[in-house]
Amino acid sequence: MSMGKYLPLLAALALGTSVVAANAQEGGPGAAYEPTGLRAGSFVILPSTELSATYSDNIFRTDTNTVDDFIFTIEPQVEVQSNWGRHALNLYAGLQHNFYDDNSDEDNTNWVVGTDGRLDVTGNTNIEGALSYRRAHEERGTPAALTLAAEPTPYDALEAAVTLNQRFNRMTASVGASYTDLDFDSVDAIGGGTINNDDRDREEFGQKLRLGYEVSPDTSVFVEGRLNQRRYDLQPPATAVNRDSDGYAVEAGLSFPATRLIRGEIGIGYQEQSYDSAAFDDVSGLAYHADVTWLATPLTTVSFGAGAEVGESTVGGSGGYLAQYAEVGVDHELLRNVILDANFRFENADYEDVSRNDDYIDAGAGVSYLVNRYARVRVGYDYAERSSDAVGLDYEENRVGISLILQR
Repeated sequence: MSMGKYLPLLAALALGTSVVAANAQEGGPGAAYEPTGLRAGSFVILPSTELSATYSDNIFRTDTNTVDDFIFTIEPQVEVQSNWGRHALNLYAGLQHNFYDDNSDEDNTNWVVGTDGRLDVTGNTNIEGALSYRRAHEERGTPAALTLAAEPTPYDALEAAVTLNQRFNRMTASVGASYTDLDFDSVDAIGGGTINNDDRDREEFGQKLRLGYEVSPDTSVFVEGRLNQRRYDLQPPATAVNRDSDGYAVEAGLSFPATRLIRGEIGIGYQEQSYDSAAFDDVSGLAYHADVTWLATPLTTVSFGAGAEVGESTVGGSGGYLAQYAEVGVDHELLRNVILDANFRFENADYEDVSRNDDYIDAGAGVSYLVNRYARVRVGYDYAERSSDAVGLDYEENRVGISLILQR
């Protein structure tokens, strides 16, 4: 294994670790560990850079003939946040480059730029908006990733959303719309040839309406309806089948954003996605979500998450799949500047029209040492597994790594 071309990155990781360790006394007992940022008028600039080295025992996430490798990552990013009394405007940009030591075909660069904000029209009315553009690569082993691709599939995504929020005494109403444009690149295929992904390019439109009522100062009930339209760029005869679809979801639930020990939201309902082509059956099932944080003790925070959605299938003969997940995470402050974390996630992807059902498990644990407000070091372990009805798609992967996060 030749690591010469990564010596500058490894040197930066080692040098950065030694420098922040030498300045550890800046933290001291009782010192703050959150970044303060750079003041620029009425904005705060929060730059950061993460350097990491990771070992994986199965980088391609295959059932047999597994390949191990070292992965080195550099990830600079910057956030700009307003500190106005009214309104809000945030800007962000980030880049992530992954270097593989022995398998350079897996090298990839991801980046994103975006903005979001809020316009306070009155004390009871505001408009929220967001706009972003990103260049990314599909992670191997995920439900939509192509199993025959010789390298991670790159794609571009343009996303925009706007929401109008209105309060009427104890009642609230929100109406919003979203837009996503996805453009997938062609990739080399395992064994030769090229996979043309033009048939995956599409636009997705979404609309939602939500009504809420405050039953107490810290608890609200709500009902929400959502619509979506998915329109593919290619239509027959340019492609074999029309993959356009329309869907809806209805949920009711509770929101508790301001309680002392627990905050978050839960909802449950029903969803359905209908396809224009008679070759695809509708995908339907429970619609639900949970995003709850529990302050178990002054030193321990437990987070719960769950959800269900209809995804677009890349499996021949299947229009979509119903994905359902549940996850839990724990953060414990062992010392003021030593944080332990652990997480577990289970996801099921049930494909319509074909005999394929996948179970995913992702779990991990780590420890972070907060050197001072400018730097932290994390060492962690992650485990990933897929168990599938389809032959040859099972995998297990173990990862161990160390990261240095520099922030201002």
